Amino acid sequence: MNWNWDHLKTFESVADLGGLSGAARKLGISAATAGRHITTLEEQFGQVLFDRFPDGYALTSVGLEFLPLAHDMSATAARLERKKTALQGADQGVVRIAAGNWLSRILLDQLESLRETLPQVEFEVINAYGFTSLARHDADIALRNQRPDRGRVVIRRLPSMPLAVYGRADYVASNPAALNDCRFEDCAWVGYDEALSALPSALWLSARRKKAPEVRCVQATNILDGLRGGLGLALIPCCIGEVESGLKRVSEPMKIDGSDLWMLVHEDLRRVPVVRKTVDWIAATYIRMMERTVS
Repeated sequence: MNWNWDHLKTFESVADLGGLSGAARKLGISAATAGRHITTLEEQFGQVLFDRFPDGYALTSVGLEFLPLAHDMSATAARLERKKTALQGADQGVVRIAAGNWLSRILLDQLESLRETLPQVEFEVINAYGFTSLARHDADIALRNQRPDRGRVVIRRLPSMPLAVYGRADYVASNPAALNDCRFEDCAWVGYDEALSALPSALWLSARRKKAPEVRCVQATNILDGLRGGLGLALIPCCIGEVESGLKRVSEPMKIDGSDLWMLVHEDLRRVPVVRKTVDWIAATYIRMMERTVS
């Protein structure tokens, strides 16, 4: 039987997260694609692996038996992928980078310079707020706000990303409260929806405000769209806000709890030239972008 490794990853993610939407966000695919992966896997396996409910998916008894086997197969596939990358040696192949929305935007904005250095390499940038498994080869390089406490990974700490409160210039001009602490109750805010309420910037806002943001988004870049549209204030990285025309900063730059940043690489890939060059480029690019922050 020929297994599709992508289908196995989808199976694991749906099992872990209890539904198609969460798994799709984690894997960077659509919910419809995730559903097709599960259906194809069930047809191939000849068994129903999930019970479908209005509020999510639950493993059947067969699915529960299949799960550890899927983990084993995924682990083997990941080891093979890492070995393939390590044996290539030359600057070629695919490098997968997992990062949150803001960091993905920063990296993609600057990626042309890396592509000029590594023209034979393909890059996959995965938007991932949650845990991305390097052991399962979900990514080769991961940028995270939490330092892992286990796993065979090499860790490199990067400077924290300063943030500040911004609004569109005309919104600020029309709402003087934006310039002082009255902004939290007297101004409209653009922020994350409830599903992302545990993110550091969402926690920062909820600690200062009695109500949820008037405009709620599931992507950081949509928060930027809301600022551009004059919908209110938002806490965003200074390296984004300072170069975005039409926005006005109304607070001092700050480093909030949970804004620490670590770059992780699986131990098996630490000496692979193309991975090492990408890691060095990410660190240099990120630090250079942080220098845009005003004092």
